[in-house]
Amino acid sequence: MAHAEYRQLFIDESVEHLQNIQDCLFELEKDTANRSVVEEIFRSAHTLKGMAATMEFTDVANLTHTMENVLDLIRSDELTLTVDTIDVMFQSADALEEMIQGIASGGDGTKDVTALVERLGKITNGEQLEEEKPGGTVKTAYNEFEWTVIEQSLEDGFHAYEIEVYIDEQAMLKSVRAFMVLQNLESFGDVIKSVPTTEELEAEAFENRFVLTFISRENKDMLQQTIRQVSEIQEVNISDVQTNMNKATEQGTTKEEVPRSADALPSKIETSKTVRINVQRLDTLMNLFEELIINRSRMEGIAARIDDAELTSSIERLTRNAQQLQDVILSMRMMSVEHVFNRFPSMVRKLSKELGKSVDLQMSGTSTELDRSIIDEIGDPLVHLLRNSIDHGIEHPETRREQGKREQGRYNCEHFIEETVSILKFQTMVRALTEKK
Repeated sequence: MAHAEYRQLFIDESVEHLQNIQDCLFELEKDTANRSVVEEIFRSAHTLKGMAATMEFTDVANLTHTMENVLDLIRSDELTLTVDTIDVMFQSADALEEMIQGIASGGDGTKDVTALVERLGKITNGEQLEEEKPGGTVKTAYNEFEWTVIEQSLEDGFHAYEIEVYIDEQAMLKSVRAFMVLQNLESFGDVIKSVPTTEELEAEAFENRFVLTFISRENKDMLQQTIRQVSEIQEVNISDVQTNMNKATEQGTTKEEVPRSADALPSKIETSKTVRINVQRLDTLMNLFEELIINRSRMEGIAARIDDAELTSSIERLTRNAQQLQDVILSMRMMSVEHVFNRFPSMVRKLSKELGKSVDLQMSGTSTELDRSIIDEIGDPLVHLLRNSIDHGIEHPETRREQGKREQGRYNCEHFIEETVSILKFQTMVRALTEKK
């Protein structure tokens, strides 16, 4: 298993490479002839594959290895880049993101990527891709605690199911349908995990699909009938949760299938000029700085009483240095809102395809910086606002044509970002004044 001391480094590096892959895919979608972008995606996929193989995250390594094969053929002009290929690449990037998030939550990053690997393999062989249909085996990333609950339940004679539910896309109140499904299942077992979370389901911060990990003594048919009692349920797929041992046996794979010697972590050509700092350490540094200010004030009082010119001059220099130190500490806590808004293009792309709308997302002002504690809080609310804006604010292409508008709706985040940042800065100022009182 991966060494704990390298785990966080792997997660941080993987997040950066995944973001780079997604950004480049958007560029490639605009200009399919841009081979430099293909090269950039290839390098990120290759690096991620090497790191995953070294850390023994087999599913991540297998998927990136197959992506790498497709990209290699495209960059050598042996394969023509198509819309279907780009779609599968986006799906692969989403799957990788889910696995990395699972690793960050304490899991082992396992996910059934068989379907994606097969589709990428067909692209490599020049075969026609069939249209994807909902259904199939579902795999969710679990942390160590969740695996313990699942394995203990199996030992006690319970079943552990992954229940994938699709709500009709035309349903007006998806959150209500999701709540009714949960309510119907309540008397037959326990939900130990929901993707998205139950809070997100309640806030309707999901598309039309959610997955429940359910512990029960009932059989699949019984649970199917129970869920089907809820109206506007389009599809229900129930599969057994597989332990790592069963999963490896079923797929006939072992960790040795991914060559490790050839995929060692590449050495960096350029020396990194940035370091990652835990926010708690920054808080500790700020607390120490506040103690320094208190002691400086005491020294100013002592200097005033004894009327020592040399001591007064030294304290004045200390005051200037303290101010500079404060500026540095505050700047270290700042983070660009780009880290939040980076997820918007991918979300808008998927949402526009599902809703049958054509959306041109334009963003500016993403270099604005806010305190990290605020950045952590604003992501999900802003995503929800953006989803509602596109869902209810932009018409379908045919409707737009009838109204004399161009087919592609334009969503400009400039004022949206500026107003949000202004509100957040005001709230931060009020909070600081309140704390001082």
